[in-house]
Amino acid sequence: MKAAVWHARRDIRVEEFPDPEHPKPDEVRLRISWCGICGTDLEEYLYGPLFIPVEKPNPITGRARRW
Repeated sequence: MKAAVWHARRDIRVEEFPDPEHPKPDEVRLRISWCGICGTDLEEYLYGPLFIPVEKPNPITGRARRW
């Protein structure tokens, strides 16, 4: 699957990731037809990190933020 990944201010990249396994009982799998960017995300892209925590790895993915 593809995901837009925030790397740093003005650095968002579309990257390929393995498809997730079957969803857990409290999760769903969605097929996205198209998407956009909201105003808060635009501010994060232009001036961030404002809301994205960069001091520790993401608790879901385990990936460290690069700032």
